[in-house]
Amino acid sequence: MSYKFESDVIKTLGELLENKVNCDVIVPFDVILKYLYTGHFNINAKTGYELLDIMVASEELKLEQLTKLTEEFIMGNYQQFLQSEPVGVIRVIYYNKSFYNLQEYYFI
Repeated sequence: MSYKFESDVIKTLGELLENKVNCDVIVPFDVILKYLYTGHFNINAKTGYELLDIMVASEELKLEQLTKLTEEFIMGNYQQFLQSEPVGVIRVIYYNKSFYNLQEYYFI
């Protein structure tokens, strides 16, 4: 990976940090960096909210594959979370139009 690409990613993540006052970016940052370096990521031990944070951060960075994989993982493995935390889930997925699969899954 080139130094220019790495510095661009760090700059973009830094801008996200400055613009998002209430955004918990530690977990998404770790997962996204591992994904960028290796093409793999481990989200098995993450909470539902951590997964939503990963989706939001990866969507903002235009990492479509990571966003889609995380969305599919949530739908396949976190049904109880989706049912038990409706306000938090709706708040995140409603305002992110690119999460249409999760919106359809949740609202139908």
